[in-house]
Amino acid sequence: SRVDGTPYKVEGVSKIAVLIDNWTGSSGEALAIAFRGRPQTRFFGEHTQGASTANEVFNLPDGAAMWLTIGVDADRTGKQYMNGIDPDEVIKQPERAVPADQDPVVQRALIWLTHQVAAGWK
Repeated sequence: SRVDGTPYKVEGVSKIAVLIDNWTGSSGEALAIAFRGRPQTRFFGEHTQGASTANEVFNLPDGAAMWLTIGVDADRTGKQYMNGIDPDEVIKQPERAVPADQDPVVQRALIWLTHQVAAGWK
C-alpha cells in the first residue's frame, strides 16, 4: 500500500543517527521507521523486535475476544516493516548497560556524525 500525505521534514538538522536494537519495538519502531528513507540518516545497532503493528480487539458474541493486527507501520516510501528494521551498521549491544562513552553503538554513531561534519556534508 501507499502512504498518503507529505513526509514531515526535520528543519535545521541535516544528519541524523538512529540507534536501534532488539529492545526497540512498538512505538519505538514507529519512531525509527519515520526516519527510514530520509536523506543523510543512518541506523546503528541491532535488528528491532518486529512489533510495528496497529492492533484492535474484536469482541465475539460468545464473550470471547480476538486481538488482530489491522495495520503495519510503513516508511515514507510505503515500505512496511512487519518483521522489524535492520540497521545500516550492525553493532552488538553490550550485555549490560554501560555509559555512553563506552557504548559501541553510541560511539560508532558519533564517529559517523563527526566524519560527516568534517567531510562538509550539508
